[in-house]
Amino acid sequence: MRSSPKAAEWMLNNRYFGEYLRDFQENRGIPFGVKIRAIIIMWASLAVSAYVMPVPWARWLLLIPGTGVTIFLLRYKTRPATPPKA
Repeated sequence: MRSSPKAAEWMLNNRYFGEYLRDFQENRGIPFGVKIRAIIIMWASLAVSAYVMPVPWARWLLLIPGTGVTIFLLRYKTRPATPPKA
């Protein structure tokens, strides 16, 4: 974010994920539902990557970042979900 202030401002003001980035940046936590969705999307992406990867032994290497990010997300502070804005 420091390398491009313009991109950082765009991301922080994005209507879909700006709130989550600001909360993360200010160490307020991540809602539990968002954590679960992120983990599901990440593992689905890793599964597709493993399926199309031409080197069979390298598929197992995808478990390393997947496991690390999953552990990080589950251990990171969980904040209560905010009600949808009208």
